[in-house]
Amino acid sequence: MSFSKKLLTATVAFLACATPLSAAPQEHSLADWTQIGTRLSAEGDTLTAITILGTIAAKAPSYSPAQIALEQSLDQIGSPKRADRVLRYVSDRAPDRELAFNAALRRLDQSHPWRISGQVSLLPTSNLGHVSSQTVFVTKAGRFQITDGGRESSGLGLGASASVDYYIHPALDWRLRLRGAVSGNWYSPKELRFVKPSLSVRYERLIAGAPWGAIIEVGRSFYAAAPGQTRSDATDTSLSLDRHWRLAHDANLTVIGSATQSRFEEKRYLNGPRYALNLGYDRAIWRRSRIDLGLRLERADVRSDYQSYTRAALTVGASRRLTKTLSAKLSATVGVRDFDGDFPLFGKPRMDRDISLTASVGLDRFKVMGTTPQLSCTARRNRSNVSLYSYRSLDCGVHFISRF
Repeated sequence: MSFSKKLLTATVAFLACATPLSAAPQEHSLADWTQIGTRLSAEGDTLTAITILGTIAAKAPSYSPAQIALEQSLDQIGSPKRADRVLRYVSDRAPDRELAFNAALRRLDQSHPWRISGQVSLLPTSNLGHVSSQTVFVTKAGRFQITDGGRESSGLGLGASASVDYYIHPALDWRLRLRGAVSGNWYSPKELRFVKPSLSVRYERLIAGAPWGAIIEVGRSFYAAAPGQTRSDATDTSLSLDRHWRLAHDANLTVIGSATQSRFEEKRYLNGPRYALNLGYDRAIWRRSRIDLGLRLERADVRSDYQSYTRAALTVGASRRLTKTLSAKLSATVGVRDFDGDFPLFGKPRMDRDISLTASVGLDRFKVMGTTPQLSCTARRNRSNVSLYSYRSLDCGVHFISRF
């Protein structure tokens, strides 16, 4: 049984038999309840202890013995990242204990405000740069040979990312996360190499079963380029809103909307806003299996009319925990993208139709030099009436993730 399942079992047991602190204030003092929580924590009943001590921390925040005991109980869960996930997991499933779990989360943020995560990836691909699979571009002005068309070349890239978070938790029902992050890729073609530092602020409203949040982010992309090539350096400013609902039958509904303003230094024809709306639904279908449904809508309204587009994509997926260590997921996506203006020399707007199949495997409890490995591969086929953009590719990633 996984740790989160054990916590959920303990939640059910506690709700069934425990007496709320407010129901018997004459029977036990704060010191008595703190001793009960400490004893339960020492016996391994971590969730019940956190529930008792969290209730004390919420109603008597200045009572330091309960705060200290609560922090010690949280440390038993593991890293701050894991404790954060577990507290939100059980809070969604026991909304009447929201006060206690929010107080525990606030104590966690106060005692461990800094969180660091990093990832290193190997990125093999069958088609560097997604070179066109076609050899000829037919236009109103005639037929033109496509440079490198039909000559896909495989390669191996390297990716890396790191982030540093700082949490501010002044009230039980909301908190702020300040994040500094950097990410980048390296491939043999210079135009595919980039580094992107970013800064963001996230506001999170902690409502059991229906949390929501907002993120403001500013990022700057720096691309390499061969002599004579136009660089893709850009500054992005974005605002995103997300809302999550916990539904019956172990199901979840997620809505995420975002708006991004891009400003390119040299490719100014790509300047303009981009909008996205993601709708996601997942639910359990068997004991260890889930299904996922996703709809993504995009709109890019950039300076160049023939580069502005509307896109819709539908994703269907399924995941299953095969063992305590191994989990697997399979998903398929189909998308359509229609552009506004006529493509130069072509006389008609560009239209793309894409389909992809993604398989991923995670080794959640297996460690490689302190990191958790994950493997994913995506087979993609894009068909376009502008043959320059028709391609096939198999893109994989071997990721080594560390969070603490």
